[in-house]
Amino acid sequence: MASVVKVQRPTQSNDSSNSWLIYDESRKRQSTTPEAEISHGSKVMMGADYKAFFLGSWNKKTHSWTITKRVADSKGF
Repeated sequence: MASVVKVQRPTQSNDSSNSWLIYDESRKRQSTTPEAEISHGSKVMMGADYKAFFLGSWNKKTHSWTITKRVADSKGF
């Protein structure tokens, strides 16, 4: 089942993988994903924004999010 998730890319980092932070509203399911694993399409949808909201599906086996479609920003998030 898809959920709305917040995606944040790093502004500055000492982490060579430039990990992106992806989490749901409750922050119970949170993952860091190396930039190399973020799809080109997701990066294009993100544009110049450092934070955006996407539909995402949680993978219980890998404890990570798969993001698909960008959605309108959620002020209550």
